[in-house]
Amino acid sequence: MNNLFSFKQYFTAINISYKNKDSKSFQTLFPATNDSILDLYSKIQSKLPIPTFLWGDFSESTLIEFVKAYTSFVISYPNSSNFERWICSLQVLNMLIPAFTRHDAFWLVQTVKSLTKCSFLLYYSIPKKQRQMDANKMGELLQRIIKVQMSDRTPLPNSKRAGVYSIVNMFLHFSIESGSMGPLVGLISNICTSGPPIEEFPISDQVSFSYWLGRYYLIRHQLRQAQNEFEFALEHCPKEHIKNKRIIVEYAIVVNILRGKLPTDTLLEKYGLSYIYSQLVFYYHKGFVGKFKELLKVNFEHFRKLGVYLLLLERSEIPLYRNLILRLFRVKKTIQSESFVLTFEEILSSMTLSTESNEFDYNDVECILSNLIEQGFIRGHIQPQQNILVLSRTNPFPRIKDIKPPIGLPV
Repeated sequence: MNNLFSFKQYFTAINISYKNKDSKSFQTLFPATNDSILDLYSKIQSKLPIPTFLWGDFSESTLIEFVKAYTSFVISYPNSSNFERWICSLQVLNMLIPAFTRHDAFWLVQTVKSLTKCSFLLYYSIPKKQRQMDANKMGELLQRIIKVQMSDRTPLPNSKRAGVYSIVNMFLHFSIESGSMGPLVGLISNICTSGPPIEEFPISDQVSFSYWLGRYYLIRHQLRQAQNEFEFALEHCPKEHIKNKRIIVEYAIVVNILRGKLPTDTLLEKYGLSYIYSQLVFYYHKGFVGKFKELLKVNFEHFRKLGVYLLLLERSEIPLYRNLILRLFRVKKTIQSESFVLTFEEILSSMTLSTESNEFDYNDVECILSNLIEQGFIRGHIQPQQNILVLSRTNPFPRIKDIKPPIGLPV
């Protein structure tokens, strides 16, 4: 096969599939995985350079620019760093988007999805410090593609929206991992109110969307919404995807702990999470404030990587004190069954033991009790003159999951 015929054949195939709007054929002509890119390179390397006059076979300038960018990407791929590959992949997509913006270009969805995924994976193969310097390029590209997809009002399946959740999931992943949460607020609102029904998309897109949406809600302290998303993702994640299910379970555990629903030993053992959560759950349930915080610090790196360390540290303190006082109340009831009064002295002794600190006084006790009552964790009232807490005779310790969050925090 001579030089002219090889590229002639390849470009002819591109032209035919483009004119026929053949989605599958067009996508296969632009491989987007590492092995397939290297395979294409092995076929064309000996045929280089590309004869200039062949570009005249293309009737549209947008297609010419895209094919030029893609062939340059493939030719440079073997001898480039992952960073250089990623930069080239951005150029490829930037040249494809003008063609994708055409009103009848829904058939390009699969090509856009595969090349975007290629660029996304290359981005995450770059060392973290290096990619942070150019993170805006990845974010801007994903937003640009989503904007094109969401602007198409044609009903599914012949719509650019057919691939929107795949790109949205990448953008959620990117935004959460990079900490650039600003653009997500409008995107989530838009996709949830005017986006295509998620039920009409592959289950893989549904599970990924629920997982990342759960992560988004968790960061925003919207625990009920996060719980709903993680439960959906866990229920519909295929059984064979054990690693993914374990990650979803762990985030669900964090949310449920903060909402007062503690995981069972069976669940923790099933997913190999006992070593992290078994003692933590025990300390939480008993109201051992000091030991709970100490164990968080011991496993700081693990919780930091999950992005939940500060969340657990800050949102668990008041419930921990609630559980401590509940335990004190139950102990006292075994001695004085009709008593609904706890003295500051009793509470102070419990807090001193629980926090392993001697720095508490009656003022601290009153402050913590006031917060517990105000936030609904305890029903009752304080009598500061007598230094006592008088508990309600009706459900003095509501279930944590039934308590509305404090003013200023989302549900």
